[in-house]
Amino acid sequence: MIFFHTLPVGQQAAVWRPDGNYDIETGPQRIFAFNRRIQYLQPFTAHPNEYIRVQFKNGDTRHIRGPAVEFLDPIVHETIEVREAIEIDGGEALVTYNEADDGGVIRRIVRGPALHFPQANEWVHDFRWHGSDGFEHDKKRPGALTFQKLRTAPDQMYYRVEAVRTRDEAVLDVRLMLFFELVDIERMLDVTHDPIADFINALTADIMDFVADKTFEQFKANTKLLNALEGYPQLIKRAERMGYQVNKVAYRGYLANPKLQAMHDNAIETRTRLALEAETETQKQAVADLQQARQLEREARMRNEADNAAEHQRRLQRAAADQERELKQLEHTRALRQHAEELETERNHQQAMNELEAGRDDAQHATRLKLYQGMQAAGVDLTQVLVAEHQRTPDKLIRIDGDAKTRVHLDAI
Repeated sequence: MIFFHTLPVGQQAAVWRPDGNYDIETGPQRIFAFNRRIQYLQPFTAHPNEYIRVQFKNGDTRHIRGPAVEFLDPIVHETIEVREAIEIDGGEALVTYNEADDGGVIRRIVRGPALHFPQANEWVHDFRWHGSDGFEHDKKRPGALTFQKLRTAPDQMYYRVEAVRTRDEAVLDVRLMLFFELVDIERMLDVTHDPIADFINALTADIMDFVADKTFEQFKANTKLLNALEGYPQLIKRAERMGYQVNKVAYRGYLANPKLQAMHDNAIETRTRLALEAETETQKQAVADLQQARQLEREARMRNEADNAAEHQRRLQRAAADQERELKQLEHTRALRQHAEELETERNHQQAMNELEAGRDDAQHATRLKLYQGMQAAGVDLTQVLVAEHQRTPDKLIRIDGDAKTRVHLDAI
């Protein structure tokens, strides 16, 4: 018979006495076990990112934040479980509710990044919105999207507005992509329980207004307007009321019934083929034009080079002629200068001779004057002497023979 029992380190046990009561013992220790029943208590360990939820038999609940350990007391505890804390990333928010002291409810918004440990009397808002229907991400069904953490970062969704009828009775499915952002959580919680459903209704209303007054061809011609926010007034208005901001709506095309789509596909194929043929012909013409342009450029370049060569030759000839003309001009200038120098020398020589001759005449005149004075003193008639000295012999002698009747007239020369 065993009288003692060893309880290991970190372990708790309920030691039941014969009277039906029990004691909680914690190891390490040795327990007197005679006539006693030992029941090991189940431990529940929570790590730093976990907490322990303890449900008591009296209805109370307590949360113990980790790291911690709690042993299940079968008399006191109803259940014990370890739960993970709620991780809230950046761009996310958690909506929680607490019971107030006056019996009301207090709503609290926890924004990330954070690690949220719920209190015992606190519960988290569970959202159930329209979500994707299986593999068709642009079809939505109610309650398909369930979550607790709201996305406050910019988000997007695909949607297909089905069975929209044009003015000429063409039935279309218009495919869209919506970019939006939650900016006011409090307003969203107060105004709507499913903003995706409100987005769907507003988009459908705007698309029906856009398509209803247009024919199929007009719709195709104006699809670029579906990329502008101005084409979605009801969506913008509803989003503002819900605390959302619509950043962009992208048009992703349309789907028609099989017959209309087949006709449209054939038309597209024909237009594409014609466009490709036209593009091919355009490219051929462009290549021909390019070749012609290059040939014209080459010819123009050759003409330009020839003109440049001829102009260069003419410049060389003009330069040679200018040089020859300058040489002749220099030679002529030199000859004129030499002739002028010769004339100047001759004038100087003549002036010297004239001066010399004048000196000689003055001496002869003085001698002749003395002679005349002597002759006058001797009583000689100077008048006759001077007449005899200056008498000139006639240059010509004219003799006229004839009778007395002949008359002769002489002109003086």
